[in-house]
Amino acid sequence: MNFIGYARVSTSGQTLDAQLEQLKAHGCDQVFRETMSGARSDRPELKKALAVLSNDDVLVVTRLDRLARSTRDLLDIGCICIKVPNPPQDLAMFEARLNGQVAAA
Repeated sequence: MNFIGYARVSTSGQTLDAQLEQLKAHGCDQVFRETMSGARSDRPELKKALAVLSNDDVLVVTRLDRLARSTRDLLDIGCICIKVPNPPQDLAMFEARLNGQVAAA
Protein backbone atom coordinates (compact mmCIF):
# COMPACT_ATOMS: atom_id res chain seq x y z
CA MET A 1 0.00 0.00 0.00
CA ASN A 2 1.26 3.44 -0.98
CA PHE A 3 0.19 6.78 0.39
CA ILE A 4 -0.27 9.31 -2.42
CA GLY A 5 -0.62 12.93 -1.29
CA TYR A 6 -2.58 15.74 -2.90
CA ALA A 7 -2.04 19.35 -1.82
CA ARG A 8 -3.97 22.29 -3.25
CA VAL A 9 -4.22 26.01 -2.65
CA SER A 10 -6.58 28.31 -4.51
CA THR A 11 -4.32 31.26 -5.28
CA SER A 12 -0.64 31.95 -5.83
CA GLY A 13 -0.69 34.12 -2.70
CA GLN A 14 -1.21 31.03 -0.57
CA THR A 15 1.45 28.49 0.35
CA LEU A 16 1.46 24.70 0.23
CA ASP A 17 4.10 24.43 2.96
CA ALA A 18 1.84 23.33 5.85
CA GLN A 19 0.05 20.76 3.71
CA LEU A 20 3.30 19.37 2.34
CA GLU A 21 4.71 19.04 5.85
CA GLN A 22 1.63 17.12 7.04
CA LEU A 23 1.65 14.86 3.99
CA LYS A 24 5.35 14.11 4.45
CA ALA A 25 4.78 13.34 8.13
CA HIS A 26 2.01 10.93 7.14
CA GLY A 27 4.46 9.02 4.94
CA CYS A 28 3.24 9.97 1.48
CA ASP A 29 5.42 8.32 -1.15
CA GLN A 30 4.46 10.87 -3.77
CA VAL A 31 2.72 14.27 -3.49
CA PHE A 32 0.89 16.09 -6.25
CA ARG A 33 0.73 19.88 -5.83
CA GLU A 34 -1.70 22.31 -7.37
CA THR A 35 -2.52 26.02 -7.30
CA MET A 36 -6.04 26.17 -8.62
CA SER A 37 -9.57 26.83 -7.39
CA GLY A 38 -11.36 23.79 -6.03
CA ALA A 39 -14.41 24.89 -8.02
CA ARG A 40 -12.67 23.79 -11.21
CA SER A 41 -13.19 20.20 -12.24
CA ASP A 42 -10.22 20.20 -14.62
CA ARG A 43 -7.41 19.98 -12.09
CA PRO A 44 -4.52 18.28 -13.92
CA GLU A 45 -2.49 17.37 -10.82
CA LEU A 46 -5.51 15.77 -9.17
CA LYS A 47 -6.09 13.75 -12.33
CA LYS A 48 -2.45 12.62 -12.24
CA ALA A 49 -2.76 11.64 -8.57
CA LEU A 50 -5.90 9.61 -9.24
CA ALA A 51 -4.26 7.96 -12.26
CA VAL A 52 -1.36 6.56 -10.20
CA LEU A 53 -3.58 5.06 -7.49
CA SER A 54 -3.77 1.29 -7.53
CA ASN A 55 -6.39 -0.77 -5.69
CA ASP A 56 -4.67 -0.80 -2.31
CA ASP A 57 -3.23 2.75 -2.45
CA VAL A 58 -4.60 5.59 -0.33
CA LEU A 59 -5.06 9.21 -1.43
CA VAL A 60 -4.11 11.48 1.48
CA VAL A 61 -5.30 15.09 1.82
CA THR A 62 -4.85 17.37 4.80
CA ARG A 63 -8.50 18.47 4.65
CA LEU A 64 -11.38 17.26 2.51
CA ASP A 65 -11.93 20.76 1.13
CA ARG A 66 -8.53 20.46 -0.56
CA LEU A 67 -10.01 17.61 -2.60
CA ALA A 68 -13.68 18.46 -3.06
CA ARG A 69 -16.05 21.34 -2.32
CA SER A 70 -19.15 19.22 -1.81
CA THR A 71 -20.31 15.65 -1.44
CA ARG A 72 -21.31 15.70 -5.11
CA ASP A 73 -17.76 16.76 -6.08
CA LEU A 74 -16.33 13.96 -3.96
CA LEU A 75 -18.60 11.40 -5.60
CA ASP A 76 -17.73 12.74 -9.06
CA ILE A 77 -14.02 12.38 -8.30
CA GLY A 78 -14.69 8.73 -7.49
CA CYS A 79 -11.72 8.11 -5.22
CA ILE A 80 -11.17 4.59 -3.96
CA CYS A 81 -9.77 5.38 -0.52
CA ILE A 82 -9.19 8.80 1.06
CA LYS A 83 -7.42 9.50 4.34
CA VAL A 84 -7.45 12.79 6.21
CA PRO A 85 -4.77 12.86 8.95
CA ASN A 86 -6.07 14.39 12.19
CA PRO A 87 -9.62 14.94 10.90
CA PRO A 88 -11.79 17.60 12.51
CA GLN A 89 -14.56 16.40 14.82
CA ASP A 90 -17.23 17.18 12.25
CA LEU A 91 -15.68 14.72 9.78
CA ALA A 92 -17.72 11.88 11.30
CA MET A 93 -20.87 13.84 10.49
CA PHE A 94 -19.61 14.38 6.93
CA GLU A 95 -18.85 10.67 6.57
CA ALA A 96 -22.35 9.79 7.78
CA ARG A 97 -23.90 12.18 5.26
CA LEU A 98 -21.62 10.83 2.52
CA ASN A 99 -22.53 7.24 3.33
CA GLY A 100 -26.21 8.12 3.23
CA GLN A 101 -25.84 9.81 -0.13
CA VAL A 102 -23.80 6.94 -1.56
CA ALA A 103 -26.48 4.51 -0.41
CA ALA A 104 -29.16 6.66 -2.02
CA ALA A 105 -27.26 6.93 -5.33
